[in-house]
Amino acid sequence: MKNFLTLLLFCMAVLPASASLIGDDIDARWQFVPGGFDFSETFTVGPGIEGNPWVNTLLDISASAISIDYDGAGFTGQGVGSIFTFSDLDWVGTPGHIVDVLVSTNWIGFDDSFITFGTDWIEIDFLDDVSFDGGTDFFVMEIVASHNNPIPEPMTLSLLGMGIAGLAVRRRFSA
Repeated sequence: MKNFLTLLLFCMAVLPASASLIGDDIDARWQFVPGGFDFSETFTVGPGIEGNPWVNTLLDISASAISIDYDGAGFTGQGVGSIFTFSDLDWVGTPGHIVDVLVSTNWIGFDDSFITFGTDWIEIDFLDDVSFDGGTDFFVMEIVASHNNPIPEPMTLSLLGMGIAGLAVRRRFSA
């Protein structure tokens, strides 16, 4: 039993902290090239919807995804000329970098080639023909990140220390 407890405490100590975008400040930018419109805002990621930064649009950033919901209220149109950029994507808990972006959408004409990304930014280029069906249109980017720097959580190390101290005290009093 003592060996099992020691092994359990050791395993808890080497588990990395969970990584999340929640708590991070993210820069969001929307450029409408034909109209010369350029809108930028910084959002602090929290639970729920981050805001309504663009007309009829809800922006929701979760622990590892960015969701854009567009409600055109019957509007059917073209998204030609728009560029969305999300930058300063830093993970809270464990550092990481973007290695892939998986997209789920019902935007007509969307192609994976519209997405480019770097270690801490994502850009969606709708300069090509993309259209909306007039209902609630969604665009969800699941961010795949590599967290190659496993740093144990401070609380886990404290628990490990208390466990070892408890075992030492128990051994001393049982001898």
